[in-house]
Amino acid sequence: MLDWKYRLASSRTTKDWDLAVKVNSWDEFHRLRQALQQGTPPLFKPTKLAQRLIHISGIPIDLVPFGGLARANGTVVWPDDETEMTVLGFDEALAHAEWIKLEAEEKIPIATIPALVVMKFFAFADRKHTDDLKDVEFILKHYLQYSNEDRIFDELATQLASGEIAYQQAGQFLLGKDAGQLCNRQTIERLLPILDSLVDPYSEKIGKLVGPVGNVEEDEKRRREIATLFTSFRDGINK
Repeated sequence: MLDWKYRLASSRTTKDWDLAVKVNSWDEFHRLRQALQQGTPPLFKPTKLAQRLIHISGIPIDLVPFGGLARANGTVVWPDDETEMTVLGFDEALAHAEWIKLEAEEKIPIATIPALVVMKFFAFADRKHTDDLKDVEFILKHYLQYSNEDRIFDELATQLASGEIAYQQAGQFLLGKDAGQLCNRQTIERLLPILDSLVDPYSEKIGKLVGPVGNVEEDEKRRREIATLFTSFRDGINK
């Protein structure tokens, strides 16, 4: 969505494709996985990982199941190794997806940017990979460039005039507002504690995002800038 529609590529790239698939049971998921390996020659071949297939082009494809097999707490547990994965936000992402045309009559639903950010936060909470937060930081910094410049004056005029939010934080606040409108109550309730852990500029999580810097002043500045991004996003969700 970022580079295809908005021509704003992230500084981080990935070689695999993540495809979320809504299924009712693990049996249905395994039947889908097997069906993708049929044909002469087959378009996909298996790997040792339950969720991963390799396309004939060599591209890894990760199939992420959600839907009927999810537990009440919004997680799926892989049968083979009992690995737990949060899929909160996936139903909302599908319900609000943007359909992109691939070829003649073929379309595929792509997660919108607010949905992507929500799923990235949960992925970070599950995996503790700083790269997930780096992706979110990039989007928070550039959300106004995703055709949202005019919206801040239409939708946030009162908050800007009162000083409740500064213009510099309007993009992050707007993204939080969009994410809040997208998500159901359970998803928001699980998301807010993750955000609360990211608003302290001196937290270890913020430190990993900052990385090595030249001096103490620059470190302090970067920490506060990043914490402000997450704080403004959280404030937008709470509205």
